[in-house]
Amino acid sequence: MLGLILDTSSSYTLVALAQNDTLSHEFLSSNSKEIFPLLCSIEEKTPYSLDDLDYIAFGRGPGSYTGIRAGAAAAKGLSFSLDIPLIPFCSLLAYLPHTHGRCAGVMEGKGDNSYLIIVNFSTASIEFEGLLPHTALPEKLSLIETVYHLPGKPHSSSLLPFLPLLISAPPRQGELLYLTTPTQIDHVG
Repeated sequence: MLGLILDTSSSYTLVALAQNDTLSHEFLSSNSKEIFPLLCSIEEKTPYSLDDLDYIAFGRGPGSYTGIRAGAAAAKGLSFSLDIPLIPFCSLLAYLPHTHGRCAGVMEGKGDNSYLIIVNFSTASIEFEGLLPHTALPEKLSLIETVYHLPGKPHSSSLLPFLPLLISAPPRQGELLYLTTPTQIDHVG
């Protein structure tokens, strides 16, 4: 399966191709307005065309509201025109360096809150994802050896262990998902 990975939740724009469980190509720009030129790079700089895609995974945030909307619109437009599944993922995954074992990523939120993701790369599982008050972080992070302050520069290779999980994940309460085709939109919750 060939998948397109898009994330525009920060000042970076990430466009990558995943062939099964291997990252085949990655394009990165420090300007979120570069999403369409980066998408054009797929056909110019790889042996693939957009018609070869089996699914599109896109970063649904947290992050820049405008950036996320731009990425979601591009992903939805491509998904609709190619009639392939659209799979949302937590953008924090794209900013964790690929490591072994358990680690966490923390990103400042509004007010006295932080976004937190705790993952286990050994089992390719997402143990926790959510928005927490700053005061709750010490307890959540007490057993985590490695904690990363996010965002930084995206690492699309970090997403690879989680792609099977994301593709097969059931809908989450209150989340808008595009499960089979972009014309079948399910509101969950």
